[in-house]
Amino acid sequence: MRRLEIGPGSERLPGFETLNAVRTPVTDYVGDARQPPFKDGTFDEVYSSHCIEHVEWFEVEPTIAEWARILKPGGTLEVHTVDGFKMMKSLVELEETGVSPIRAGKWRQDLHQGDPYKWAAGRILCYAKKGDGGLNCHRAIITPNYLRRCFEQAGLTDIEPVALPRGTKKHASINLGLKGVKP
Repeated sequence: MRRLEIGPGSERLPGFETLNAVRTPVTDYVGDARQPPFKDGTFDEVYSSHCIEHVEWFEVEPTIAEWARILKPGGTLEVHTVDGFKMMKSLVELEETGVSPIRAGKWRQDLHQGDPYKWAAGRILCYAKKGDGGLNCHRAIITPNYLRRCFEQAGLTDIEPVALPRGTKKHASINLGLKGVKP
């Protein structure tokens, strides 16, 4: 059984090969997530947590299709990302009522200083990292219905939500996860 994790960051999931845009200690393959350098039907499972939002908005659908392409029949694709609907809804509610339904988290508090607007905007747009050449910036806003549509257009079936990513990168308050099967 071959399993691929796309965009592992600094920590890989046990039992997974990894594809990353840059070489890190946990990288097996360096390449472009939009066009994974693998033959059709190579993997039993493809997993990606908080990577697809770093792809340009107009490349999300073809990227998901590419991730489905490298799955074997019966293989699963699991994708986690920032829930754009939840984040935008919190900004609209904050604008309309002055109260955010989501409390600003501790991550990057040095930048948002507890301000719910700055926190939500930062989670949607991302907090750039020094020296990453812009790789960490979010380039797409993805909602639950849009991600489902991408899975359907890629030919995946048995599509279902997944509450939390695996490993330590939970992103619990902002996470959107979906899993589907290649027929």
